[in-house]
Amino acid sequence: MRRLFFLALLCVAVALLTWAFSTRGKEGILFFFLGMAILLCTLVVGGLRLVRATLSKRDAQPTNISAILGSLVGLFLGCFIGVRLEFGRVMISIFNPDLPERDFGTLFGAIGGGLLGAFFLGLLSGILQILIVRSEKAVSVEDSKDSRSRGSSA
Repeated sequence: MRRLFFLALLCVAVALLTWAFSTRGKEGILFFFLGMAILLCTLVVGGLRLVRATLSKRDAQPTNISAILGSLVGLFLGCFIGVRLEFGRVMISIFNPDLPERDFGTLFGAIGGGLLGAFFLGLLSGILQILIVRSEKAVSVEDSKDSRSRGSSA
């Protein structure tokens, strides 16, 4: 992540959070969740790259593109599934039981389903990509050209 892009994402997240706290309507919840998601993801990715680069004294590893794509697909699928399964009712009963389900059920279902879908599908696709790449890089002992690994004593 380049520094300019990192700073731009931080500015966008802070702007969304400021807008969310200054808004008195129900759209403030959407801006809050979007701003917090961008802020947390930016800080986690930037922090992990900084720690990895500092500890290994080399360039940071490339971003796991399949995890990012999995998160985006999970976000959209989770929004649709959360609305269809009326996940908003559960979210309202957990976070604010005083809200009317009729007005906020769809919004909370989309937000909750999207966040859960993005998290789980991103995690799953990232793990699968790491396992697939690791299995492709593995070389069996028979395929190795090293004579010591075959057990020959000569």
